[in-house]
Formats: sequence, structure tokens, C-alpha cells
Amino acid sequence: MAETQHVLAMRMGLLRLGHIEEFDTSNPKEWNSYASRLMFYLEANKVSADADKRAVLLSSCGGLLQERDKRASEVPY
Repeated sequence: MAETQHVLAMRMGLLRLGHIEEFDTSNPKEWNSYASRLMFYLEANKVSADADKRAVLLSSCGGLLQERDKRASEVPY
């Protein structure tokens, strides 16, 4: 059963290599190290579209970043 789920996940493009932890926004000095790990994660998972990269980054920065006044679609990147 687990092997069938693994094959199905691969076919659907849902299988991800590695793990990117949530960025600790209270420790901005770690940004360069985190950004480097994020780039390796994106490369390993063949994430190349800018919109997809942005989505991965924003989803890995935790709730504090998400609670901004503006929506992501309102911010000029």
C-alpha cells in the first residue's frame, strides 16, 4: 500500500526531496544561511517559476510574516 502511494505521489508531482524548516523571523541574522538552504531545496525539487518560489518562501516564513497589512498580491515584488 505505501509503495502504491509513493508511486502515485511521484506521478502527481507531490513527492518532495528534503525539508525546508520554517524561517525564524525573530533571528534575522540567520537569513543568509536560511536563504542558501532554501535555494538548494528549490533546486532539488525543480521549483523554477518565480511565483512558485515566492509561494514556497512565504509559506515557510511562519505566521508573523503572514499577518502583514498587505496581501501578497498587493505587494510590488
